[in-house]
Amino acid sequence: MSHAFATARPTPSLRISLAERTAALSAALTRVRRTPVAPQSDTRAALLVAYVEAQDVRPIFEQEDDHSTLRYRAALKVEIRLRRLVSSVVEAPTPITRDGLATLALAMAIDAEGRMQFRGDSDREYARAARALVLLTGTTLPAGFLGFGDEPGFEGRETALLARPSRLPEWAQVEASAAA
Repeated sequence: MSHAFATARPTPSLRISLAERTAALSAALTRVRRTPVAPQSDTRAALLVAYVEAQDVRPIFEQEDDHSTLRYRAALKVEIRLRRLVSSVVEAPTPITRDGLATLALAMAIDAEGRMQFRGDSDREYARAARALVLLTGTTLPAGFLGFGDEPGFEGRETALLARPSRLPEWAQVEASAAA
């Protein structure tokens, strides 16, 4: 009975087995194909441009009552472009580089802008995850970023944004005119 609790030493076969299993798992993970939509720095630059354009047209959605106007349709094209770009980043395979994580952080932050205010629990959790990823990666948010909705002064920044003059990018006006 004195030998029942004797210290067991790992056997060489157990070490080899674990090492083999680890190597096999590592090899399997490296075979997983991760194809980003575009090089991450290019995607991040496109996100920033699309975000600024979307902020510039936000007042139109507050000011236009007629959704069939050229201005409204052009503004909608700008917003759709941003949402599609954000979705392509968020729905892409999980990034494995710091640059990829920073691009994901930016896309999630843009997507979560204002979600901490007047939304459901999943929106709040998504916004907290986006905020955490931004902090973790050290991602710089665009100068016009209003916040996640729970920061002091959020409502004032949003009101100021919606009161400023709108600017439609040329490409959106051309596309909206062509679609008319």
